[in-house]
Amino acid sequence: MSVTEIQPLPKTGTRMTLEEFRALNLPEVSSLILLNGVVIDEADPGDDMTKRNHQHSLSEANLAYLLNAWRRSSEVTCQVHSGEVGCELTGQTMSVGIDVAVFPEKVVRNLTPNSPYIAGTPVLAVEILSPSDKNLAVQQKVDLYLQAGVALVWIVDPHFRTVVVHRNGHVPEMFASGSSLLGGTDLPGLHIAVIEIFE
Repeated sequence: MSVTEIQPLPKTGTRMTLEEFRALNLPEVSSLILLNGVVIDEADPGDDMTKRNHQHSLSEANLAYLLNAWRRSSEVTCQVHSGEVGCELTGQTMSVGIDVAVFPEKVVRNLTPNSPYIAGTPVLAVEILSPSDKNLAVQQKVDLYLQAGVALVWIVDPHFRTVVVHRNGHVPEMFASGSSLLGGTDLPGLHIAVIEIFE
């Protein structure tokens, strides 16, 4: 009987190509991502990425529910994914975990149960802030999403109960309780009251 050699996981900060990262054959529940060619462990509290808390998980659950409710009543064919969905963004040499994302049907139609990542660009990418988030890391993710062609990027802040909406070629807009998020031409018919995300 042959013994399969277990390959050690790369350390945070290791530089890799997307091909090398794919070859690791990480389990679906892995917290490792490749961001700008650098391995990052999103579960590492010493890392520059997110350490989740109850406000983060509540906002994520609410948003996924609200987006799925819109999807079911909409004529838009898409899928809503949450829970750090692994994504290889179009035109980018990286793999990221997105808190909540809406993918068009053309991106997800060929997914199989064994697909480790969704290869393609979502229409909407949502990042939910937690206390350990660093401004620079969040800014880098927003820039990379927009460069990859993500139409809408929402930065959700459960502490201040605000959502900042980023779109290419537009000044970011902040929405607070009492206002609503609209999908516009990218997600037609989408209307979410900001307060619903946090309660």
